[in-house]
Amino acid sequence: MHGLKCLKIIILSLSLFMGIVLAETPLCHAQETFTGQYSTVVLILAPAEKMPKLRVYLEGQLRLQAREGQSAFERSLLWAGLGYAVTPKTTLFAAHGWTPNYNPEFINEQRSFQQVLHIEKVKGGLFFLRGRLEERFIPDASAPLVWARGMVQYQRDFTKKHKMFWILRNEVIFNVNTISKANQQGLGQILAYAGIGRHLTKHLSAEIGYMALYLNSRNDSLEHILMLNVLYLP
Repeated sequence: MHGLKCLKIIILSLSLFMGIVLAETPLCHAQETFTGQYSTVVLILAPAEKMPKLRVYLEGQLRLQAREGQSAFERSLLWAGLGYAVTPKTTLFAAHGWTPNYNPEFINEQRSFQQVLHIEKVKGGLFFLRGRLEERFIPDASAPLVWARGMVQYQRDFTKKHKMFWILRNEVIFNVNTISKANQQGLGQILAYAGIGRHLTKHLSAEIGYMALYLNSRNDSLEHILMLNVLYLP
């Protein structure tokens, strides 16, 4: 009970924090410039019975964009990493990824991240709390751009047979350092997502949803994103 009380305090604090950030964000002045599609496959596997606490993290993502009536590949992300289950509910991960950008020009970028993921059952649903430190190795940049990311997600089944579920997620990304005029220290992005999904098997699920992505820059922009996700969790 003490752990659940602490979790509720953490969730309330994060919700208030994100609410303040959203209230201070000039979304009414944001320029709407982008419509995109994401396709994601995430695999978090227990590799062997002799190592039940070890996890293998694999993720593939393809991003499409539509600007001025033209569609094109924007970016692909291929992640691979390892995790360790500190407790049945909390797992630590470290991963490295190849994340090239294709449009408007090819940029051969790589990234790494270190994260903690906590999953808690609350009021008939699942709360996901994730903290991530991510490094972007952008070619010709003076130093890696470091992101601090905080995410809160709630997922709940809504059919009697527990086949369908809805999901709400909010994430804030801060630039820890400044590496260029386009990448300044401070608030970088806010990602708000709502979706609906189906449990295909005990471990496999698929979902579709809408994400509003706010980019904080000199030319504030709001991107509208259609997301298609497939996930496997042991």
